[in-house]
Amino acid sequence: MNTTHRGLAAAALVGALSLAGLTGCAASGPSEQENAAAACTALADYDATLTAAAADLSEATTVGELRDIRETVAAAHEAADEALGAVADDRAEALQGAWSTFSEQLQSVDDDASLADARDSLVEDARALAGARETAESGLNCG
Repeated sequence: MNTTHRGLAAAALVGALSLAGLTGCAASGPSEQENAAAACTALADYDATLTAAAADLSEATTVGELRDIRETVAAAHEAADEALGAVADDRAEALQGAWSTFSEQLQSVDDDASLADARDSLVEDARALAGARETAESGLNCG
């Protein structure tokens, strides 16, 4: 197997595994922005691993080398899948939170409040809910 490609694949694997280890260490967990950045890094590592694997497969001389390539790609795949799952979880949590806020505010409208006051107090919560829904949908190619 080409030493350059093997080194590239190993570096991508180490980066993916380091990323996976870092995301599980924080007591309060990573932020949505950190999860999105981690997903981008994991996908870039996955791409580098796949590029190296494509070259390495054509140069492999033993079944053991083929298995090693498979394991490297599998690790990068798993890291990317985990990172993307964290982004999806963030989006689902944000949507649920926005729904809870909107629903609670709607239920707590005072029966004696004017319609204008009640409506005005809910407008921002409704906008936040719509924004969370749009964020949850982004990148899904719904349509």
